[in-house]
Amino acid sequence: MCGIAGYIGPKADSFSLDEILKHRGPDGSGTYSNERVFLLHHRLSIMDPTDRGAQPMISHCGRFVIVFNGMIYNFREIRSQLEKKGIRFRTNTDTEVIVNGFSVYGCDIFPMLRGMFALAIYDQETGEVILARDPFGIKPLFYWYRNKELAFASELKWLLKRIDFAKEPNVDALYWYLQLGYIPAPYTAFEHIYKLEPGHLLRFDGESISTESFYQLKQPGSIFRDYYEAKKHVEQALHDSVEHHLISDVPVATFLSGGLDSALVTAVAKQFNSDIIAFTVSFPDSLQDETKEARETARWLGVRHEVIPLTTDSFTELSMQVLGHLDEPFADYSIIAEALVCRETAKHVKVVLSGDGGDELWGGYLRYNAYATIVKYGWVLKPFRFIGNLLPEASRTTSLSYWTLRIRKLFKAVDSDFVRVWFNLIRLFDTDRGQQEIIKSLKQTYIESLSSGKGILEFPLWFDIKNTLPYDMLTKVDVASMMWGLEVRVPFVDKEVINVAMKVHPDWKYDHRGRKKILKDVALKWLPENVIQRPKKGFEPPIARMLKQLPDIEQLQRNVPVKDLFPDWEDLVRHAQRNEHKKWALISLLMWLKKVV
Repeated sequence: MCGIAGYIGPKADSFSLDEILKHRGPDGSGTYSNERVFLLHHRLSIMDPTDRGAQPMISHCGRFVIVFNGMIYNFREIRSQLEKKGIRFRTNTDTEVIVNGFSVYGCDIFPMLRGMFALAIYDQETGEVILARDPFGIKPLFYWYRNKELAFASELKWLLKRIDFAKEPNVDALYWYLQLGYIPAPYTAFEHIYKLEPGHLLRFDGESISTESFYQLKQPGSIFRDYYEAKKHVEQALHDSVEHHLISDVPVATFLSGGLDSALVTAVAKQFNSDIIAFTVSFPDSLQDETKEARETARWLGVRHEVIPLTTDSFTELSMQVLGHLDEPFADYSIIAEALVCRETAKHVKVVLSGDGGDELWGGYLRYNAYATIVKYGWVLKPFRFIGNLLPEASRTTSLSYWTLRIRKLFKAVDSDFVRVWFNLIRLFDTDRGQQEIIKSLKQTYIESLSSGKGILEFPLWFDIKNTLPYDMLTKVDVASMMWGLEVRVPFVDKEVINVAMKVHPDWKYDHRGRKKILKDVALKWLPENVIQRPKKGFEPPIARMLKQLPDIEQLQRNVPVKDLFPDWEDLVRHAQRNEHKKWALISLLMWLKKVV
């Protein structure tokens, strides 16, 4: 994994090598520049870790220059095709395959790539610059454009420090954050800076920019009609994906929780690498601690196992560090646990496989059960909606309070409009501003899901694959891992796996009673029944206890114009008082505002 950045415009000669993004690629740095172009690359050496693999890299014909962040798992197959066309290679990198592939296929190379990527290619002959981002948004790419200037980077912080423009908060985007917990592309928390959308490319001809889709995630034309045929294809796709994700010139490890997804990835990886190490983060004295379960899984699989404890002190230290590192507010507090396990794992290896994406693809979240329950029994529950208002918005400190919150959310979500049901289940704060735009987007997603012919249960999965996965889960993984220069690979978020998953009927994934049905059946090939059937806990630190160690909202909001930006600020604070998730979301927002206003 790496960090990339660049500027194209009349001020290119004012840029030089800097270390703003060096945490993403501590193994080497390089630049390319001329009177109008500056390209920057920080390298994490995974493939061909010799100096031959350094970037920026120039194509075999000398015309194209690339800076690339990511990993292409089918680069050897594409390289073989290019060699048959007479192209000779100087390195064993996927980077050289992309830039040489671009010299042959142009932008048609991008749909051919199986993997994660964010990249820029400069055409020295025409002056055109192409930016591209992988189909599922695994790797981030931000850009800024004004008049005849374009700048881009792996992280917002490079643009904020190197580009001269007014740093204005995008209040509309911040209201979407308050409701969803993240800011979806193409928007960011800043006016004038954008996220390149997954599966899109951007062209800049020196005058203006244009964007277009090169890979559109669509519902399939047909689905599996036989369960056992579907199970066979899922098994083959996962096996093949993990094998490809293990490609590396340096050692690879796995993350291992007590749940199914990481256990399955570790079990399949063990088939190809008997010496693989698994890393687990523990939360001592917490309801969410899965150390015991992870140890049992590791013992059964026969893999080396390292356990990393998350103490209150380490949480406080890491929380402040992560909050200071974030370029946008981010409401998913499990990023702290992710950051800890990434920090410790980076001391041992450079590459690790995770189980991220399993829940979105196979129906693993409890909110899916809630949605299915309302779809099936909403007519029974509707007269009792008032129960949602009677139950307290209690903290998550005990099993009773945890389930009180779940039941409260279930009853408050009941509605005859299933789009509203899902919105009620996923939203964080109930605000008026921005709500109509989100509902409009949800309705479009709902229509797309129904067009698949897979029924009403497809909608939540389709929404999460297109939104929660890239803008919450994968953002969390990228930020937490790249803080320490660790490459995290996600075998579930693979082109072939997703193509198969989309052909599986949602009834075979989840309903009001169970989750991940077909994935559990597939896992029986590699894992014992007791591992597969464990109840889901979630990768979350004991937030209620640990929030007490952080600055409180009242302290953080001093000298911040929150009421100017958010007229309903007092309501937001009141609703966050007994809800740790909402409290963390406001703390993250305030920490970010203190840096930018």
